[in-house]
Amino acid sequence: MRLRARGVNCTSQCPFCDKQEDSLHALFLCTKSSQCWQRLGIWNTVSNALITPEDISHNIFRILRRLDKSQHPIFSELMWSIWKHINNKVWKDITETCQSVCDKASTLLTSWTNAQIAKTVLHPVASPRENSKWSKPSPGRYKCNVDASFSESLNRVGIGICIRDYQGAFVLART
Repeated sequence: MRLRARGVNCTSQCPFCDKQEDSLHALFLCTKSSQCWQRLGIWNTVSNALITPEDISHNIFRILRRLDKSQHPIFSELMWSIWKHINNKVWKDITETCQSVCDKASTLLTSWTNAQIAKTVLHPVASPRENSKWSKPSPGRYKCNVDASFSESLNRVGIGICIRDYQGAFVLART
């Protein structure tokens, strides 16, 4: 629905069950996505936290509050894998099984965890901000820097995006 509102020529129907699609439906309410949550073993927690008239962010935060903190990473990765699965179906006509969607989420989480371990081992003292310095992109290119923050107590997410050209000049920013 958001893509159509922005002029992208695509259907507003779910590619799996033909119901009207929005983020809540795509990530949780579609039969295909709910099967993935069931396979992961947290569907009862997810489904009991959902309030359908509310927007997706409120529902995600409600689910996260009900899940054990150790389940947050796989929850996030499965959401991404489901989203990717939908895009693969819509744009490439590739259909994956729930097993492969869940396996992809698990593999991504393992890769991310291993990268964090490697980062800690390779750079145990320096934090990313201490040694980081912005550099210009190659001539003719743009660089997009993104940062985000999360407030569990306020139940809010903030994001900032800044685009600069190859000379380092400001082009566009959004929050």
